[in-house]
Amino acid sequence: MLAALTIVAGVWWFAFTSALDQLETRGRSDLALASDRLTGQLQRFRELSVLLADHPTLTPVVLQGAEAAAAEARLLEMADKTGSLALLVAAGDGKVLAASGPVSGAILNTIALRPSFRRAMHGALGTEHWVEADSGQRIFAFAAPILQPAGAARGAVMVQVDIEAL
Repeated sequence: MLAALTIVAGVWWFAFTSALDQLETRGRSDLALASDRLTGQLQRFRELSVLLADHPTLTPVVLQGAEAAAAEARLLEMADKTGSLALLVAAGDGKVLAASGPVSGAILNTIALRPSFRRAMHGALGTEHWVEADSGQRIFAFAAPILQPAGAARGAVMVQVDIEAL
């Protein structure tokens, strides 16, 4: 009886670990596919921020102090077409000059402190991920610098994406 019980326990253990190994392999594959899809989706928004940083409707708002109405209309149009949560154009001091829609006070007060914005003000593409304290919404942001003809960053375009929507 003891020998039969040992054999049954050994067979059960072998089947159990084999099933777990197969489950682990499938889980890793599914995670890799999901990660690739998310990376591809985020790549679209990364490119959007870079393209908007050179857009002829947006750059005069930062570089020459032009009227923001046309820039806001363009940002709203782009946000609607791409599914972005928010598109912002900010001056070097962090003041939001144009936005795709109403901007929450938390963003208005902290944009200059955001790591993505600070990186953009150094001339590089900034990326950042955070969770909104009020809503619990996960946001991923790209900030691309708006460069003067001499090459220094005078402002940035920030594209914010709701991760859950992706």
